[in-house]
Amino acid sequence: MEFLTPGEQTAARKLVRAARAAGYLVSVWEGEDFAIRRSDKESDILKNLGSTGQDRLDFIRPAASPDVKPTRVGWALLIYGNAPDGSELVADCSDNAATRALVGVAA
Repeated sequence: MEFLTPGEQTAARKLVRAARAAGYLVSVWEGEDFAIRRSDKESDILKNLGSTGQDRLDFIRPAASPDVKPTRVGWALLIYGNAPDGSELVADCSDNAATRALVGVAA
């Protein structure tokens, strides 16, 4: 997150905290590969943001038991540099209630 503006850092932190508070694991896709997969550690998720001009956060519901696969609930596309205050950090997201609730917290 060292390359993000303070406003972008705040918005990203709010989004990741909201996802973790909802019980989701978070993966960070950098455009070519995952920087981190299915993490439950806020600090690890945040330190993997901002190494490129955009990241996609995937929100994953953990498996309830070993015979059930984790489920991707939604995603949010973060584009850096649009607004220093972080108000335009989320450029796109899944159109479902769970994801809209998370994105609404970061706005």
